[in-house]
Amino acid sequence: MDRLAHHEFPDWWDYLVASEMKKLIGKSKFNVLVAVVDGGIVGFLRGSLSEKNMLYVDDIFVLKEQRGQGLGKQMMNIFIEKWKEKAVSVGLHTKDFNVKKFEKMGFEKKMNFMYRKL
Repeated sequence: MDRLAHHEFPDWWDYLVASEMKKLIGKSKFNVLVAVVDGGIVGFLRGSLSEKNMLYVDDIFVLKEQRGQGLGKQMMNIFIEKWKEKAVSVGLHTKDFNVKKFEKMGFEKKMNFMYRKL
Protein backbone atom coordinates (compact mmCIF):
# COMPACT_ATOMS: atom_id res chain seq x y z
CA MET A 1 0.00 0.00 0.00
CA ASP A 2 2.88 2.34 0.85
CA ARG A 3 4.43 1.69 -2.55
CA LEU A 4 1.11 2.39 -4.29
CA ALA A 5 0.98 5.76 -2.55
CA HIS A 6 4.56 6.44 -3.68
CA HIS A 7 3.66 5.43 -7.23
CA GLU A 8 0.70 7.84 -7.30
CA PHE A 9 2.60 10.71 -5.63
CA PRO A 10 6.31 10.11 -6.42
CA ASP A 11 7.40 13.69 -5.77
CA TRP A 12 5.68 13.78 -2.40
CA TRP A 13 5.54 10.28 -0.94
CA ASP A 14 8.61 8.39 0.27
CA TYR A 15 7.83 4.81 1.19
CA LEU A 16 9.41 2.98 4.10
CA VAL A 17 11.27 -0.27 3.60
CA ALA A 18 9.99 -3.15 5.72
CA SER A 19 12.86 -3.00 8.24
CA GLU A 20 12.19 0.71 8.93
CA MET A 21 8.49 0.03 9.33
CA LYS A 22 9.14 -2.80 11.82
CA LYS A 23 11.30 -0.50 13.96
CA LEU A 24 8.57 2.16 14.04
CA ILE A 25 5.77 -0.28 14.77
CA GLY A 26 7.78 -1.58 17.73
CA LYS A 27 7.50 1.82 19.41
CA SER A 28 4.56 1.93 21.80
CA LYS A 29 3.38 5.37 20.67
CA PHE A 30 3.41 4.56 16.94
CA ASN A 31 0.21 3.44 15.24
CA VAL A 32 -0.69 1.93 11.91
CA LEU A 33 -4.38 1.78 11.07
CA VAL A 34 -5.62 -0.17 8.07
CA ALA A 35 -8.87 0.34 6.16
CA VAL A 36 -10.35 -2.93 4.89
CA VAL A 37 -13.24 -3.26 2.43
CA ASP A 38 -14.53 -6.67 1.34
CA GLY A 39 -11.48 -8.35 2.87
CA GLY A 40 -8.93 -6.20 1.01
CA ILE A 41 -6.71 -3.41 2.30
CA VAL A 42 -7.75 -0.12 0.70
CA GLY A 43 -6.01 2.45 2.90
CA PHE A 44 -3.85 3.15 5.90
CA LEU A 45 -2.84 5.80 8.42
CA ARG A 46 0.56 5.98 10.13
CA GLY A 47 0.84 8.25 13.11
CA SER A 48 2.60 8.76 16.42
CA LEU A 49 2.40 10.52 19.76
CA SER A 50 5.46 12.66 20.55
CA GLU A 51 7.12 13.01 23.93
CA LYS A 52 5.44 16.43 24.14
CA ASN A 53 2.04 14.71 23.78
CA MET A 54 1.44 15.96 20.27
CA LEU A 55 -0.11 13.60 17.76
CA TYR A 56 1.35 13.60 14.28
CA VAL A 57 -0.15 11.95 11.22
CA ASP A 58 2.87 10.77 9.26
CA ASP A 59 0.88 9.35 6.35
CA ILE A 60 -2.73 8.78 5.38
CA PHE A 61 -3.66 7.15 2.09
CA VAL A 62 -6.76 5.62 0.51
CA LEU A 63 -6.79 3.91 -2.86
CA LYS A 64 -8.15 6.17 -5.60
CA GLU A 65 -11.18 3.96 -6.29
CA GLN A 66 -12.16 4.04 -2.57
CA ARG A 67 -11.82 7.78 -2.00
CA GLY A 68 -14.82 9.93 -1.16
CA GLN A 69 -16.40 7.29 1.09
CA GLY A 70 -15.14 8.66 4.39
CA LEU A 71 -12.46 6.02 5.03
CA GLY A 72 -9.71 8.58 5.66
CA LYS A 73 -11.95 10.46 8.07
CA GLN A 74 -12.82 7.22 9.90
CA MET A 75 -9.14 6.33 10.29
CA MET A 76 -8.38 9.85 11.54
CA ASN A 77 -11.21 9.68 14.08
CA ILE A 78 -10.04 6.30 15.38
CA PHE A 79 -6.45 7.55 15.69
CA ILE A 80 -7.51 10.68 17.57
CA GLU A 81 -9.94 8.75 19.79
CA LYS A 82 -7.18 6.33 20.82
CA TRP A 83 -4.87 9.13 21.98
CA LYS A 84 -7.25 11.94 23.00
CA GLU A 85 -6.67 11.39 26.73
CA LYS A 86 -2.90 11.87 26.33
CA ALA A 87 -2.60 14.26 23.38
CA VAL A 88 -2.87 18.04 23.38
CA SER A 89 -3.04 18.50 19.58
CA VAL A 90 -2.77 16.70 16.26
CA GLY A 91 -0.82 17.90 13.23
CA LEU A 92 0.09 16.86 9.71
CA HIS A 93 1.59 18.11 6.46
CA THR A 94 -0.47 17.81 3.28
CA LYS A 95 -0.62 18.83 -0.33
CA ASP A 96 -2.66 21.93 -1.17
CA PHE A 97 -5.44 19.89 -2.81
CA ASN A 98 -6.13 18.17 0.54
CA VAL A 99 -6.34 21.28 2.74
CA LYS A 100 -10.12 21.64 2.48
CA LYS A 101 -10.63 17.95 3.36
CA PHE A 102 -8.68 18.38 6.58
CA GLU A 103 -10.37 21.69 7.38
CA LYS A 104 -13.70 19.82 7.26
CA MET A 105 -12.24 17.54 9.97
CA GLY A 106 -11.50 20.56 12.18
CA PHE A 107 -7.87 21.21 11.21
CA GLU A 108 -6.65 24.78 10.67
CA LYS A 109 -3.99 25.75 8.15
CA LYS A 110 -1.16 27.36 10.12
CA MET A 111 1.77 27.59 7.70
CA ASN A 112 3.14 26.40 4.40
CA PHE A 113 5.72 23.65 4.23
CA MET A 114 8.41 24.30 1.66
CA TYR A 115 11.32 22.23 0.44
CA ARG A 116 14.01 22.25 -2.20
CA LYS A 117 15.61 19.29 -3.92
CA LEU A 118 19.39 19.19 -3.77
